[in-house]
Amino acid sequence: MIGNLMKLHLGCGKRYLEGFFHIDIADFPHVDRIHRIDELGMFESNSVDVIYSSHSLEYFDRFEALDVLSEWLRVLRPDGQLYVAVPNFRSLAELYLSHNDLAVVNGPVVGRWAVEGSSEVVYHRSVWDLPTLTGAMLSSGYSDVAEYNPVEFLGQIDSSYDDHSLAYFPHFDLTGTPISLCLRATK
Repeated sequence: MIGNLMKLHLGCGKRYLEGFFHIDIADFPHVDRIHRIDELGMFESNSVDVIYSSHSLEYFDRFEALDVLSEWLRVLRPDGQLYVAVPNFRSLAELYLSHNDLAVVNGPVVGRWAVEGSSEVVYHRSVWDLPTLTGAMLSSGYSDVAEYNPVEFLGQIDSSYDDHSLAYFPHFDLTGTPISLCLRATK
């Protein structure tokens, strides 16, 4: 519990956000709980105000992702907010077609990640665009699904803070192409 609000940063990786409880399968100094983000049994139903997860839902296949979204919905309080960012397949496809270079999009599409402190290597298992992620969120029980601005949500941030929701091509070029789809939804 942070103050009166319970805010979870799920699949946080190396990214620390002030005021959030950090959960990840990797062991980093700021991680409050080393645990899978699809099983939140340590939290009671209707106990969390905000969930933020950036570039983690794509590590689950489509069927698993629906279960993950349902589990997140379970722990959210009524009117609780979910903020999700995933690689935007539409943006990535357009980048590939305009550059004709697979290296431009390979990382965000395939997502190979060696889990810190483990021998495990994980890969992306699904791709998302606005209609499919919106549909998955609605079918999981969320309402008021809409895009959000990650800079506004994260607040004033240092330019060295490399949150995937802020990913651009070229990297860190705010005049470039944003490659993340950022959706907010309400329980």
